Amino acid sequence: QSPKPQFEVGRVLGRTFSAIKNNFVKFGLLSFVIVGLPMFVVGLWPLLLYGGEGMLSGDELSDGYLIGTFVGAIGGMLLYFLLYALAQSILVHACFKDFAGEKVSLRLSMRKALSLLLPLIGLIILYTIGVFLGLVFFIIPGILLLLGWYVCIPVLLVEKRGVVDSLGRSWELTKGYKRWVLLIVIILWVISTVISVLLTLVSVPFGDPNMATFTGGSVIFWIVYALASAAAQAIAVLISASSVAAVYFEIRDLKEGITPES
Repeated sequence: QSPKPQFEVGRVLGRTFSAIKNNFVKFGLLSFVIVGLPMFVVGLWPLLLYGGEGMLSGDELSDGYLIGTFVGAIGGMLLYFLLYALAQSILVHACFKDFAGEKVSLRLSMRKALSLLLPLIGLIILYTIGVFLGLVFFIIPGILLLLGWYVCIPVLLVEKRGVVDSLGRSWELTKGYKRWVLLIVIILWVISTVISVLLTLVSVPFGDPNMATFTGGSVIFWIVYALASAAAQAIAVLISASSVAAVYFEIRDLKEGITPES
């Protein structure tokens, strides 16, 4: 893969964090309201159902506890993906405005995302299934799909393509640039992981985050832990959405001469 002109990782990262800095309050509140608050409730699942009692607190595991834990995990994952798609769509559109030097209007971005909500949900479902199957069975194909479909949401929003066509268009756009997209994904994953770990440490004085599911935890622990996890997930979505928008514009500028203004 030898793309010309050169893909600039520094320019993409600079654009990513510049958009976040310029709209930190707006983007942060949006991410926390759409993703953070629902995930906060999901994080309280053990407390709401079992009073924070752990798996190993009794003599044996109850069927109800196992089923409840499984349902909570699956339900929380599905809810997260749906909220992720909505939040990313709104933030991506808002980033477009920031890149072009225009005033960001979350109301306008939200209206745009909601008008395409059903296609967005279909897109994120296909994306998730494809990447998941690729990772489970062969790993490398899953990583390639993740990189190749990285800008599928901006494609759907900006170019108004269908669900399958958006995936194909994203694959075509990232052709020749997947190694750079991978580098950006790794860098941002490290940043998000560090933030998540630091936030999780807040709950350590109240209990052990690694063992709470098995041995139980206090009410204060579950509240603090759920809040820290929710904040970490909201920040991760914020960073991810901004980077997706930045990568999309970088590639379209290099391949097709399309700038944020146009």
